[in-house]
Amino acid sequence: MSQGLLSFRGALPRYAFTSDRRREIHMRRSSGLVLFALGLVLGTGSSAHALNFCFNPGTDAPYGSLAVAEKFRKPARGSCTPINGFDLVVTPGPRLVSGTACLNSAGDTLRVAYVVHGIAVFGVGSGGDVNVSIILPYPALTNGYGRTTDPKGTFAATGSGHANPCIPPVIPIP
Repeated sequence: MSQGLLSFRGALPRYAFTSDRRREIHMRRSSGLVLFALGLVLGTGSSAHALNFCFNPGTDAPYGSLAVAEKFRKPARGSCTPINGFDLVVTPGPRLVSGTACLNSAGDTLRVAYVVHGIAVFGVGSGGDVNVSIILPYPALTNGYGRTTDPKGTFAATGSGHANPCIPPVIPIP
């Protein structure tokens, strides 16, 4: 080959940078952008499903509970997700809530357990913890079994538990 047919990039002939080479470069850049966009969508897609979810064991006062689980994600089959938020019913309130929701491997039963934490008012203990457990048919999430107890088991109440996206979707922390 003569020196005039070599490009400045090395030993590649000039025809390597013709329209075929430009199309290849364009395709590689385009596919890179597509992969980046796909990664962005998949990476943020799971958080789009996170929403405030309300759990209610169906128990009456004074042992009622309505827990608002902030940014809750329903668990996949055979897995669990955390519950963190606050309770709107247990007095004095609002009280903080922490727990777990697990969907069985068959995907037909959601088991929920959370603690409504006791609080201190002006340095004085006021109200102990309340333990809540709910067993719900999935995906209906209605007509389940709910139970509330204190840690010592000195009181208990049962009811028809249910869960649903909170209405309104965003409930400010009182």
